[in-house]
Amino acid sequence: MTLEKGNEMMRRGLLAAILFVLGLTAVAVPSSANAEGAKPTVVLVHGVFADSSGWNPTIAALQAAGFPVIAAANPLRDLEGDAAYVSSIVDTIPGPVIMVGHSYGGAVITDAANGHDNVKALVYVAALAPDQGESPLQLSTQFGLSGHSGAPAWKAIPSWYVIPTADKVIPPAAQRFMAERAGSKVREAEGASHAVMISRPDTVVRQILSAYYATR
Repeated sequence: MTLEKGNEMMRRGLLAAILFVLGLTAVAVPSSANAEGAKPTVVLVHGVFADSSGWNPTIAALQAAGFPVIAAANPLRDLEGDAAYVSSIVDTIPGPVIMVGHSYGGAVITDAANGHDNVKALVYVAALAPDQGESPLQLSTQFGLSGHSGAPAWKAIPSWYVIPTADKVIPPAAQRFMAERAGSKVREAEGASHAVMISRPDTVVRQILSAYYATR
């Protein structure tokens, strides 16, 4: 057995173990041997009252599947500044990118993805996907960090949405409205709370993989 083959078998074993823990045994993930080209870098953006550690289960599964992952430390100052910071991170990535935003992080990626031809997909996780001129606060209160969004990247970049049906922070009705408006492919997490990437990481990973398969 060659060293390369041995490493590939170890990688597959680690992936299988992580997917089993996350309840992802039914998800087919292409190996590095048969994937077409390099996998995209997944940029994860957290929301308010949170930090990047909330993405840990998602990060573990994606890295085991061979995806480069960056969990951005969202500054949480104002929408324009936060989007500019995340955009500067994307500036450093030479290959394809999938951007994933949770909660307010969705508003951030909506602006930050603009101007980056390498951003192939947007994934909204219990998130806000504002249109131009809308504020995150306005969207939340319309159905139940102020600042107004610029031109929304979801008008030019395909998007996916995870909607937890028991979300008490951003009403599911608001998320369905934003997802329909953006033409997003929707996956609902029945009975899941706003912190769906912690309680149901399997659903989040499946949706990121769906974005990858559709845009590679």
